[in-house]
Amino acid sequence: MNLIDHFLESQKEKQPNTLISYRLDLIAWENYLSDRHISITNATINNIVEYRHWMTTDKEKPVKPSTVNRSIVVLKQFYDWANRNGHVTSNIASNFKIKRSTVNNTEVKWLTPQESEVLQYSLESLNNPSGIRDRTVIYLMLFAGLRVSEVSNLRIVDIFGSNKKNQSIYVKAGKGDKDRTVPINDKLYGAIKEWITVRSRYKTADSSEYLFVSERASQLTRQGIDALVRYRFKMTNIHGHSSHSLRHTFAKSLANQNIRLQEIAKLCGHSDIRTTMIYVEPSAEELRKAVNML
Repeated sequence: MNLIDHFLESQKEKQPNTLISYRLDLIAWENYLSDRHISITNATINNIVEYRHWMTTDKEKPVKPSTVNRSIVVLKQFYDWANRNGHVTSNIASNFKIKRSTVNNTEVKWLTPQESEVLQYSLESLNNPSGIRDRTVIYLMLFAGLRVSEVSNLRIVDIFGSNKKNQSIYVKAGKGDKDRTVPINDKLYGAIKEWITVRSRYKTADSSEYLFVSERASQLTRQGIDALVRYRFKMTNIHGHSSHSLRHTFAKSLANQNIRLQEIAKLCGHSDIRTTMIYVEPSAEELRKAVNML
């Protein structure tokens, strides 16, 4: 058992997905050092400084400041453990400063279970064509994790397996040109079937290959999707969220069920699993609730 495994064994009281994120961060650090012929026990604070700079500027695909900060926090914990257990002579990361992120922390938000329930209840009562369309659009993000652009570009032929028990959607060339197949639950599939039955009521439908159309266009645009989501949020008194919150809710719900990060990343079409790690971190609201329970 190597040093990283020993450290993770000492943290076994933490959630499985948290341990996975720890392992990935530490392996990335170890690989960075190995490429420079430095062992993990011989690293210095200067190496950490250089590592942070590499992650944010020199790396082929720089990572977000919040992800960099999380990696540094893991190094602090790791070297604190290693120092206490005699593997290193000091915690080289103890005095390392975490940079304040310039990223808006409200960018990644998900609905609470209560908000999701209220939204679904409201959508289920809709029975006119535009309401059925809006419900299906929202469910594709909420229950399948599609991006707004992926919903807009979804074609009728991308939904297949109508004679199979487990339905799926083929998502063509999403962000990062990563095609993927996403299984869909019965609620989403039911919404799609209902939308198909009323889709022809739109005069633009006959000439369009796209699943979603509007009164004036043969493809529902990203702006149109954002507008309808904002409207449905407003009608249910849900504030502070955007279309992206629906996709984030999908991923967060999977993480809460202890679904493996690799599986969540595959379902969401993440090219870098580090992007997925945010869903195993508690939100500010979750932290407030935890403190209030004391």
